[in-house]
Amino acid sequence: MLPTPPRPAGPALALAAAFAAALGLGSACQEWPRYQHLPPGGDTGALPAGADPTEALEVDWGQAQDHVETGSASGLPVTVGGPLQPGQGLFLRGQLDGAGWVADGDADRTGACGTLAFPLADEGTYAGDVDWLGAEAGAAGWLCATVEFDSAELSYDLVPFVLDACDEPGQALVDELSRPWGMDQQGVTATWAAPVQAGDRIGVALAAFWPQDPTLVTGWSAGLFLSSSGLCPSLPGMP
Repeated sequence: MLPTPPRPAGPALALAAAFAAALGLGSACQEWPRYQHLPPGGDTGALPAGADPTEALEVDWGQAQDHVETGSASGLPVTVGGPLQPGQGLFLRGQLDGAGWVADGDADRTGACGTLAFPLADEGTYAGDVDWLGAEAGAAGWLCATVEFDSAELSYDLVPFVLDACDEPGQALVDELSRPWGMDQQGVTATWAAPVQAGDRIGVALAAFWPQDPTLVTGWSAGLFLSSSGLCPSLPGMP
């Protein structure tokens, strides 16, 4: 005997199935979004959809510090803070005196431990002040550098270097395309995150190459932060 084929559902049976499915869907919708309905009581630390993920970062900036000039024209050697652990940062304030670029200027690349890798240009040098920020990485991660100026009418460099044994720039820190981080920045603020290894000592050069104004004075706030994720926090007081 051939098996009897299944019969199509009658109208009443199809209506009951649709009603049951609607009940299940309604129950699921009542528990949406899921992150707020996880037992017990949901994930209270979850960020709402669309929120800035950097809001979830735990940040310890420590005490704000005033940038101290070394007295040398190059600003070297670099004062190195840390070592920073993930979630820790250095917050500094200072001012740049002068801006511009001297195309035919002769940069002194003689360092205490060898030839300096700064400035990066083959010819020329900065007309104004160069301020250095320095930190040692206490663990592998991403070193975040953020700067905020009092004036937005600037073009500047915020370039990191691996420091040599004399805490002077020995080699530029570059991205996967061999481009130096932080070159040719504009506007009131800039941020980048570069991968580092535990024990790396990094110096970040901050200098304005435009406008061509040796009398310009502008204040800045800056932070160096070790991130375990590559996400960078805002500076204290920034939105």
